[in-house]
Amino acid sequence: MRRLLLLLWCAQLAAEDVLLFSLLRGNGETGLYLATSADGLTWRALNHDKPLL
Repeated sequence: MRRLLLLLWCAQLAAEDVLLFSLLRGNGETGLYLATSADGLTWRALNHDKPLL
């Protein structure tokens, strides 16, 4: 199973830089997933690791 990871943007939130990544799992048929990270090493899935779209 291939995963495609795309960097969408960096945003400022509560005086900290936050990275936002979009993920497509498999062939992208399962939907769009999002994850955030403050340091680029530790990631937290958004929406309880369920697809947003």
